[in-house]
Parts: sequence; C-alpha cells; structure tokens
Amino acid sequence: MKLAYRLALLALAIAPVTAFGDSSPQVVLATPGVGDGAIERFTARFNQPMVPLGDPRAASPFDVTCAVSGQGRWVDPQTFVYDFASGLPGGTVCKFNLRDGLKSVSGYAATGQREFTVDAGGPVARAVLPGSESSEIEEDQVFLVAANLPATPASVAANAYCSVKGVGEKIPVDVLAPDLAGKIWASSAPTAGPCAASSKTAVCPPRSPHPPIARRPMPG
Repeated sequence: MKLAYRLALLALAIAPVTAFGDSSPQVVLATPGVGDGAIERFTARFNQPMVPLGDPRAASPFDVTCAVSGQGRWVDPQTFVYDFASGLPGGTVCKFNLRDGLKSVSGYAATGQREFTVDAGGPVARAVLPGSESSEIEEDQVFLVAANLPATPASVAANAYCSVKGVGEKIPVDVLAPDLAGKIWASSAPTAGPCAASSKTAVCPPRSPHPPIARRPMPG
C-alpha cells in the first residue's frame, strides 16, 4: 500500500512537468480593446515566441475578415495587436483565423483554438439626459439617449425600463411615436440626424463621439 501511495504521488508530481513541457504554440489570450465606447483593437498573445525579437514587421499570424479595415503589428515576440482603422460600429462582427502553416520561432506548428470572433454587439446607450442624479426628473419624463447605433422601437420597448430608489419593481416605459421622438430631438438640436423612436426616449446615433443631448418635457 505504501508503495502504491508513493507511486501515485510520483505520478502527480510528474504530470505538471509534462504539461508545461508541451512545445505546441497556441493563443493563450485573445481580447478586444475598447476606447471611447467602441472596439478599436484586437490583441492576441501566444504561449511562446512566434517571431524573432525586434521584428515588428513580421507577417500577421491571422487572416482577418472584417468590414472595417485595419493593420496589425507585433509588439513583442509573443504578442500581436491588430488596430482597426476606426472604432467598430454596433452590429459589426470580425473574424480572426490563424493562418495555415503558422509556426513558432522554434519551428513547432500552432495548435489549439484557431478562430477568434470580435463582436461589437448591439445598441449601447452612451449618454442619457437627464441623468440618474438629476433632481428635475418628472413623473412623465422624456429621456433623450445617444446610442452607438439606431435602436428599433420594438427592442427598446421590450428591454427598457425605469427604476426608482426604494422601489423594487421595474417601471415600464411608453413608446413614443417615431415622428414625435424626431420632433423633440430636432427642436433640441436642429443639425442632428434622424432619431429612432423608443420608449419615452429618443434614441439617436451620434454624429460625433460626444453628441449634444437635450431634454424636453413631454407634450400634454
């Protein structure tokens, strides 16, 4: 029994060494980089050097499929960064596939996960007026929201709600007619583009990273 116990301990001690001794290169970190509310880059890190030290112009390890162009570079022998030409609009999906025949500096072929997806996702509220700390919120308040892309009235009506401190339940919101939401926004910012109507909300795609937002009382 003692011999079997010692053999078991020996096997457990050797197992991690065998795992760490695996010489197969693979991606161990793949993550998007967000700046100013939008995805601006994609970073991939390998578990071992893939390009010679000091060669930032080495070939990309990925074939990229994306509606937004970009350019990649090696920031060190194990880390590759792909910068998009502009922040990804909502709804954009980009694919990064490891190139066939990719090998490490040591000559080992890449293994593991080969496809990585960068998904910008759906509409996101970037600014709301009046804000949650405002003391001017009325019972029939109209909220104006700057979003990263247009939102459909049906999706906002299904997912938007108000919450009040001390009240545990979600308060449903009413859907403004498209023409009414547009008029409220146009009268507040005449140079703004069209708005998508939402629940007591005018949801407008911004023309700039920080679009003007205004509040108007709901017509009686």
